Amino acid sequence: MSKLMKAAILESISENPQVAIREVPIPTPGPGEVLIRMEAAPINPSDLLFIRGLYGNSNPVLPIVPGFEGSGIVIQNGGGFIGWTLLGKRVACAMTPKMGGTWAEYMVTSAKHCVKLNDQITFDQGACFFVNPMTAVMFADVIYQGKHKAAIHTAAASQLGKMMVRWSVENNYPIINIVRRQEQVETLKNLGAKFVLNSSEPTFEEELRALAKELNATIAFDAIGGNITGTLLNLMPETSIVYLYGALSLEACGNINPVGLICEKKKLEGLWLTDWLQSKNIFGAINTVRKVQNSLGELYRTDFAGEYPLEGVQEAIQRYSNNMSAGKILIKPSKGS
Repeated sequence: MSKLMKAAILESISENPQVAIREVPIPTPGPGEVLIRMEAAPINPSDLLFIRGLYGNSNPVLPIVPGFEGSGIVIQNGGGFIGWTLLGKRVACAMTPKMGGTWAEYMVTSAKHCVKLNDQITFDQGACFFVNPMTAVMFADVIYQGKHKAAIHTAAASQLGKMMVRWSVENNYPIINIVRRQEQVETLKNLGAKFVLNSSEPTFEEELRALAKELNATIAFDAIGGNITGTLLNLMPETSIVYLYGALSLEACGNINPVGLICEKKKLEGLWLTDWLQSKNIFGAINTVRKVQNSLGELYRTDFAGEYPLEGVQEAIQRYSNNMSAGKILIKPSKGS
């Protein structure tokens, strides 16, 4: 095996980041780590934030390989029982902070950040194991823990939004799905969504207030930020809570009526999958993985809009940025090589 690999390298942080393809040494796994030959890796909104230097509290040491999740085959164990059990196995894998990500021919990560894939799960579906499916499981957990009778979800035409539609249909749980275009309304209704509102319509706020009251929707998951966050909070019933889990607008939250926070006991909180997973004990973590493993490709299915070789990563980023609701874009490190 060659000692070099191709990788997408982020060399600087800017408003319009450029990811270059470079030949770099294949990393060597240390104790508790494994080396994975990558087969597929998606582009997620969190990846777009990461390459712009806007993701979480991350302060990546550049240059670095982006990509939070992917799939591949474990080809080397750096030491440890978990890595030994994964050797030669097909896995879903997640980036280990400060070690580089999945947009490369090979990646080193912690063996604990890998999940063995069932035989019926493709590398494509397996590449999307962590970010969206686990977020859907997190939403369900937060809903049940808070005993909320109905929920609201923005950016509902996304892959995560479609997962939540399928979950709501399967569990007969009412979700008010908010989208921006009429064709997205039809798409979600064809999936079985009962409540879909178009935020571009002039009657949107009136309809949302009435429907939230009728269903007693006291929890909302907002992926957007900006003024829609305050709009949700203002129109929901008393004692409601809005969880902000994304920043698609790249704008500060606004339009919040302070009276709702003070007198109506409404709340706005951040919700981060990383923190939620870390709050789980070993049994809770195993249960989360099992829920995703058992329903990946069905309830937690991901639709794809295209795939690119590593050399096409910049075009792939642009295409996904322009139309996220069309489906995930996959990077295939072995494609074209």
